Amino acid sequence: MSAAFATALGTNGRLIVGALLMIREQRTLMAVGRLFIAVAGPQALLSPFVGRLADRFDRRPLWIGCDAPSALPALGLPLWLACGGAPGAGIYGANLGLAVVSALCSLRAS
Repeated sequence: MSAAFATALGTNGRLIVGALLMIREQRTLMAVGRLFIAVAGPQALLSPFVGRLADRFDRRPLWIGCDAPSALPALGLPLWLACGGAPGAGIYGANLGLAVVSALCSLRAS
């Protein structure tokens, strides 16, 4: 229960901060809408299929396999911004990458 809370807090915090950065950067609500679509799309499309597949394997190795790839986009965004990358592209890319990994790891909730 506490792990699910921590995961939800981190995911929602990331999304809220991303939305605030998009408003600050592009000054349009359409940019925030695209961000939410980039996050919800992979989860809606991939989760039903991956859940069935995940039932065939042991959960612990799958959890580790999901946590490792999620570190790449999470750490990539600050590095991208520190190197002078465009904030909008970095925010979209990092959130889309994390959403794909999250959708592929929807087995956590099972």
